Amino acid sequence: MKKTLCAVLAFAMVLLFVFSGSSLAGDPGKKYTIGISYQGPNNDWAINCKTHFEMAFQNHADQFEKAIYKEYGWDEMQQIADLEDFLLTDIDILIVAPNSDTGLATSIENVKAADIPVVVYNAYPGTDMYDALIKSDNVADGRINAQWICDRLEGEGDTAARKVNGNNRRLWCAHERTPAQGYDAP
Repeated sequence: MKKTLCAVLAFAMVLLFVFSGSSLAGDPGKKYTIGISYQGPNNDWAINCKTHFEMAFQNHADQFEKAIYKEYGWDEMQQIADLEDFLLTDIDILIVAPNSDTGLATSIENVKAADIPVVVYNAYPGTDMYDALIKSDNVADGRINAQWICDRLEGEGDTAARKVNGNNRRLWCAHERTPAQGYDAP
């Protein structure tokens, strides 16, 4: 699922800005500089995402000057500084995976105020000032995961949920779910 999200994200980013009616599509000979803010290669999903970005850029090398990757390492203040730095590096497009649901709102709004298109993926940015949002549904993911666990337990045993990387939406879906109970997310 996550690998597919990365592939869709890379493909959508190329389609959205290179072949769309955006202001960037006006100069067919222009090569674009892409700024990418992501958590860094700290898990398989992030590594796969970067690999898919690189493949998309390679497959469309005639349209991209370069990609500038900034790894924030789950440090929100570092990511804010990185987005502000992108404003000084003359990027044409920003692709960003927010560290939190609210911390980047002002920084993303500053990028948009500079007339730079913004593609957000993996988390909500705390603002609606972006051009595209590509995100999985954490509540649906949690329901699927909880159901899988319950099916495997076949009505026996206990379950526990643990908060990971600050994201508790998946926990809500697994909380107190048993095969005998229905489930409604809070």
